[in-house]
Amino acid sequence: MSQSSSDQANDHARTIAAYVEALASRSPTPGGGSAAAVVASLGAALGEMVCNYSMGKDQDIEVEHEINDALSQLRDLRHRFLELAVDDERAFAIYSAASSLPRDTDAQRVSRREALSRALDEAAAVPLNVAKGCNETLELLIPIAANGNKHLISDAAVAALFAEAGLRSAIINVQVNARSMKNGRGEELLAEAADLEKAGRRTTEQIFETINRR
Repeated sequence: MSQSSSDQANDHARTIAAYVEALASRSPTPGGGSAAAVVASLGAALGEMVCNYSMGKDQDIEVEHEINDALSQLRDLRHRFLELAVDDERAFAIYSAASSLPRDTDAQRVSRREALSRALDEAAAVPLNVAKGCNETLELLIPIAANGNKHLISDAAVAALFAEAGLRSAIINVQVNARSMKNGRGEELLAEAADLEKAGRRTTEQIFETINRR
């Protein structure tokens, strides 16, 4: 059973405990796609924390500006990920509704097929945007790993791991939806997802190389 529209509208107000309880329940939403976005938001939030503890440490003015800019962008990403978590649940509800459309006549079958195609496009677009946001997060973590507060280096590392986990989890959801597509868009999405995953893995390696040198 999917959530009602009023429930979805209030998702940002859910406590962590309530969200995890819902995730564990016998309900299709929230599911892995939503969880991927929530994990990504934790990565962005941890990056923000490191930035907040790294400001005003008598650093080079350019480094200070870089960290301040990363802080602002990570804040935006954190909010975007939480919105995408809700969007993922909504996309599933739309796909579920399309799947339930009648298919007794030729006209109904055509209508249902078109509705399913649109729903799959949306279902793949949400995790694709999560994956893109995760790569943005990882890029922002590079200067944080290099110049952030040394006492929070483990937090920067966990932020990178969360961002990579969000990326790889989102990619799986893109792949599942793309392989169900019959409009030719699936292959394009699979190629784009593969490129995003490779880029994210490279950036994560770069971050940990930087961390290990400090």
